[in-house]
Amino acid sequence: MENREVLKMVLKELEYAQESVNQMASAVTMDAYEKAWKDCLGYLITSRNKCLNALKGNPRAQRYLDQMTHDLRSDGLISYVLHARNCNQHSIRQIVETKGSHTTVTGGEGGGTIVRGSISGDKQPESLVTTGNLIVKFTPARLEVIAVIDSDREYQPPSDHLGKRIETRIPHELAQMALQYFSNRIESAFSAVQRA
Repeated sequence: MENREVLKMVLKELEYAQESVNQMASAVTMDAYEKAWKDCLGYLITSRNKCLNALKGNPRAQRYLDQMTHDLRSDGLISYVLHARNCNQHSIRQIVETKGSHTTVTGGEGGGTIVRGSISGDKQPESLVTTGNLIVKFTPARLEVIAVIDSDREYQPPSDHLGKRIETRIPHELAQMALQYFSNRIESAFSAVQRA
């Protein structure tokens, strides 16, 4: 099979991963969101595996393939994506947990007053009128990634990616970062081969 045909197959997997990220962003239920997250993990790892199989032994692509293999072991996000996918496909363990909605009220310098309105932990504040230095923030219920177990080893949610700190545990945000990583690495590997 020609490299261009294989590249199309690999890019198709990355398109599916992007569709999954889009589905997460527009999901109206937690179940739909979780399914899209699990699908995305599979597509990302499949794209990497197809790239490795297609370009194995090609000296021009080797440095990119080696980098992906290295990052699977050392990069917090890329390693987590692999092991969360494995945990999902090879066990009955959960890979996400639901965090309930909540409302936080923070007073800044000088404080503030809630004049009127309604605050409930499980829904957006209604008709809220405040004075002074007051911040009211509602956070809806959401799914967050959790520690996963793969081959009897625990992998914590990622805290770093490509040398930078990750603050989020929100699956679609992590998926977008991982998708960008795999897209860049895979396109670089195939570009190196095509320059021959």
